[in-house]
Amino acid sequence: MFIKNVVFNFFRAIAITIKRFPVATLITGIGTALAWFLIGRYSVDYPRLTKTLIVAVVAFPWEVCATLILERAFEKWHYRLAGQAGVFIIAILFYFALSSPLTAADNARAFIMTLVGFVTAFFASFDRTNVLEHWQFVGTSISRFITAALFTIGLGLGVSAGVLAVNYLFFDTSYLNVWLLIRQLWIIAIGIFGSWFWLAGLPQAKGKSEYELPIIVSLFLRYIWIPLVIAFFVILYAYLVKVLLLWQWPKGGVAQWILAFAGVGMVAFLVAYTLSRDAAHGWLQKIFVGFFVSLLPLVIVLFVAIGVRMNAYGVTEPRYLVTMGGVWLLANALYYLFSKSKTLRFAPYSLSLVLLLAIAGPWNMFTVSMNSQVSSLQKLLVQNHIMQNGQIVRAASPIVLSSSEYDTIQSKFEYIIGHDGAAKIKPWLPGLAISNADLTPYGSSNIVILNAANVQYNEPAPLAGDALSDYSFAPEMEPAFDTSGYDFIIMNVIASSNPRTAGIGATLPSGSFTTVLSGATIVEIKKDGIVIGSLDLKPTIEQLRAHYGTGIRFINRSDATVTFENDQYRFKLIINDLRVPSSTTDYSIDNFTFTLLGGKK
Repeated sequence: MFIKNVVFNFFRAIAITIKRFPVATLITGIGTALAWFLIGRYSVDYPRLTKTLIVAVVAFPWEVCATLILERAFEKWHYRLAGQAGVFIIAILFYFALSSPLTAADNARAFIMTLVGFVTAFFASFDRTNVLEHWQFVGTSISRFITAALFTIGLGLGVSAGVLAVNYLFFDTSYLNVWLLIRQLWIIAIGIFGSWFWLAGLPQAKGKSEYELPIIVSLFLRYIWIPLVIAFFVILYAYLVKVLLLWQWPKGGVAQWILAFAGVGMVAFLVAYTLSRDAAHGWLQKIFVGFFVSLLPLVIVLFVAIGVRMNAYGVTEPRYLVTMGGVWLLANALYYLFSKSKTLRFAPYSLSLVLLLAIAGPWNMFTVSMNSQVSSLQKLLVQNHIMQNGQIVRAASPIVLSSSEYDTIQSKFEYIIGHDGAAKIKPWLPGLAISNADLTPYGSSNIVILNAANVQYNEPAPLAGDALSDYSFAPEMEPAFDTSGYDFIIMNVIASSNPRTAGIGATLPSGSFTTVLSGATIVEIKKDGIVIGSLDLKPTIEQLRAHYGTGIRFINRSDATVTFENDQYRFKLIINDLRVPSSTTDYSIDNFTFTLLGGKK
């Protein structure tokens, strides 16, 4: 009878959840199915399915938010369903707004939209005059979320242990397949069980009930959280005194610490909001007034610290968000100090607005950051005579920069191209032999461009006993190279000073392939222990020294690739890192990292 009641209540809870959140539960089903399918399939790209999964994750909290708002506004279920369907249509439009494949900007937008969705779901569906109702709903929702998380973790661990036990006792199959199954089961536990468990426990937004802050929360605020806020306050103000006494610019990282301090304080303020309005806890009101007053000079320090970084290195997405965080803190401090209403909603609503402005509109963080980095890079190129009349041209003689200048320029190239801004710099490059394949987020385009422009840097003086040259090439990750015409790939590290000269080989049905260093410069390729090919790297080392000189050098794609063959096999060797003595008479290899492709002719 007990089991029957448990099963009945279980399915009854599922039915109620689906009836109340029909579109949200549908989305969790779609997202779970897609995640289950995509996990473990890293070798094949599914851009449409990945985009759909991202959209499902973003749409879930917004569907919950729409349901809670519509519950208050409409009694009839079909009005609520129509509103949920409207959000679903907006989610479909969001799908077509995403790039294919997804970019870093798309992922950032999706994360922020999901965060804003949850914040809005907690705070958007309440009567403005009933503060206690806010906390009845929010407190219950957060408690249910924590409970769902604990139950989901327990279920996932239990199922994982069961799968491992069954495999060990009965099947003893490959653990790669077992761990893939376990990850898929975790996806189901989180996507279906966890989300539905949370939804099933969400209270009705129309409910009217009294709420009293639990005693455990009151004690936690009084003896742990608020003392932490005070400790942060003392540390940051001690640093502020140091900055004023030494009359120096604050460190850039202090902005993050100020945001952390403010975050801890804001959470304490929101949690204790109803308690602070009680006359019996007037001390809390005084503490929070002091907290908001203390924020004002700290926000000024935040703006100065991040402003120094922006002036030196330009705007990036993290610096933009830190700046917007400072704006949010300043607005909240002024509002809660001088506003008469001091409504609880201002903090989460203003946070949502700031986050939405960061990802949408003409001054979003992606556009502002890209324009700032492009402008800053162009200025540096002109100052160092690398760019003339809006174009980068190859200098007749090497342009030698300091290490810091070189690193700054190449990092800006890396940022721009890595954030899908190659179109911004293509008009600069018609005079250089730069292919579209070089201008990819995963390539070494920053180094290729500077090498093509004949830009070098003064390397630091070598340490005592350091007399090595290092030639490095970072191949693209997707794809790294063309494998057509080859049967096997060996990714290896060979060190003459290391007894392990064979490195990592490749075992295929056709044989076991390895590479070894024979003598000072000869790489031998072996199949089942028998040499099937060899390459003397001495000519390659001579060419690298002649073209790049000695020292730490990044080399072009063409110079990093060597093809060779014999009567039976053809090979392609791609240099990742080649370290040899600086002496032009010594060719002995100290360290060699490479990728070798081989195949029968």
